[in-house]
Amino acid sequence: MMANPIILEAVIGLVTAFNIKADVLVSLALIASICIHEDFAAGEVAFIMQLGALLEDLTVAKARAGKGWRADPGTSGRNHTG
Repeated sequence: MMANPIILEAVIGLVTAFNIKADVLVSLALIASICIHEDFAAGEVAFIMQLGALLEDLTVAKARAGKGWRADPGTSGRNHTG
């Protein structure tokens, strides 16, 4: 089940550091969806969260590799030509 890592991270963050992040809110949405028998909605929430985590990991990896767009300090973060 895709929701297990999301719920596990939320519980760990909540219990160890009382850290309320998006994982906690998503976990509540997953649990509520399942409780009202909206399994498809729970699956959508889990899928979107996993896709977001994948995109975030890819973005961080690309940034660490030094590839991609870089902001020019003289242009307030905008990369203009001309």
